[in-house]
Amino acid sequence: LNTNDLPFEQVQLYPNPVKDVFVLQVAQTAKYQIISLNGTIIKNGTANQGSNSIQVSELPPGIHLLKLIFENSEIEIRKLLKN
Repeated sequence: LNTNDLPFEQVQLYPNPVKDVFVLQVAQTAKYQIISLNGTIIKNGTANQGSNSIQVSELPPGIHLLKLIFENSEIEIRKLLKN
């Protein structure tokens, strides 16, 4: 396994927990979905390669999932804590 292929090197997410806006840095363009723990897609969009600021002030406080679907069909899921 090539370490350059590992998902954690492709994605940085901060701050987490988040209040209003978080920064999502991705090594390649990806579609994203913010999903509630009951499976409802709350927000979606596209994150371009590099740094992206994503507004989440409208999300209810709690734990959400951030699902990233990369152009190479790889999927990465991260926990997102909203204050």
